[in-house]
Amino acid sequence: MSKYRIAVLRGGPSEEHEVSLKTGAALLRALSEGLSHERVTPLDVTITRAGEWTIDGRRHMPEQILQHVDGVIIGLHGAYGEDGKVQRVLERHGVPFTGSGSYSSAIAMHKGITKDHLREHPILLAPHMLVSRSSKEQVHAVSEGIAALFGPRYVIKPVRSGSSHGVRTATRAELPRALAEAL
Repeated sequence: MSKYRIAVLRGGPSEEHEVSLKTGAALLRALSEGLSHERVTPLDVTITRAGEWTIDGRRHMPEQILQHVDGVIIGLHGAYGEDGKVQRVLERHGVPFTGSGSYSSAIAMHKGITKDHLREHPILLAPHMLVSRSSKEQVHAVSEGIAALFGPRYVIKPVRSGSSHGVRTATRAELPRALAEAL
């Protein structure tokens, strides 16, 4: 019985590089020690902060790696790993992978677009407001507008970051500073 060669992608160019390395290590351990270890040969693919794909510290083009694997487990977090970019690379090379496809991943990574899509379905959504960087000069006025609509506590989150990266909570008094920091 031949073994499936499964690449585990970890690391990546996002702010969540370190946590992704740990996720990937756990996935590699599970593949090596789990019930499937007799059917799977795991391949540790680390993507550097610069976006270079490496095996044992040696750089390879993605296509050089992907032509020799049967599938990919994505252990990447944040930008590149969850925003549809690596999924597009894998789709282009016809390699099966875990998780959603590139289009769904891109939509889900952007909180505003996700909420726009979900509004079309009977799903309860927390009230929200998108604030752009161009609002940084009027952060006090924007804070007043937010306070008039929501409150008394606020959660501020970057629109495109993954996991809990950049999440802040604030009271009404803390809101202008928290918004300024986020912007």
